[in-house]
Amino acid sequence: SPGGPRASTWVPARSRMEPPGQGASPRSFCQRLGARTHLVSIHNEEEHQAIISMLASSQPYSDSEEQEANGDVWIGLRLSLRRLWEWSDGTKLDYGSWYRDVLPRRRACAALEDTADFASWDVELCSDRKPFICAYRT
Repeated sequence: SPGGPRASTWVPARSRMEPPGQGASPRSFCQRLGARTHLVSIHNEEEHQAIISMLASSQPYSDSEEQEANGDVWIGLRLSLRRLWEWSDGTKLDYGSWYRDVLPRRRACAALEDTADFASWDVELCSDRKPFICAYRT
């Protein structure tokens, strides 16, 4: 259906957390899984709810040795050099669930907020180490 989830396979959040800009970043890790694999992009409420359900049922990062103080999870949304929000898979930004309206200037990556049961997004420092979700678009 036009408003339903896109044809995707989600890879649950990895227990291995790498900063997005260094070495084996979440973005490059996902791309190594295949040409159509990227950090997850979210385009409607149904797709967002499916990801929330997956995270709630899997929690694969909870036993990570590198677990951070919060359990936020990277998604593929980041602020470009042109100061526009863009999905790493190149798809259109057509849905949002932002935690707050005013966005800090130096934080340029988006994450699902653990404190909001992953229902809202917040802007985080791209250098923060967090689990992440890869999506394979079919």
